[in-house]
Amino acid sequence: MCHFCKVVKGIRSNRVKELRLMRNWSQSKLEKLTGIKRGKISEQENHKTPIQDDDAERYAVAFEITANELFKM
Repeated sequence: MCHFCKVVKGIRSNRVKELRLMRNWSQSKLEKLTGIKRGKISEQENHKTPIQDDDAERYAVAFEITANELFKM
């Protein structure tokens, strides 16, 4: 994986975790809101699994923001 791809992957993961913690949501709550399994959320937040575009859309809906806002730098 190229360096830029790793950076983008990390930004996506960190942003999801940041937004979740700002709302005092557990991964279980985020699972209920997005339909994404808690284990996958954990893997994404810990940079073990990349966040694909379809998951990004689900996160954006749950956080009530746009996908662009989800990944702002």
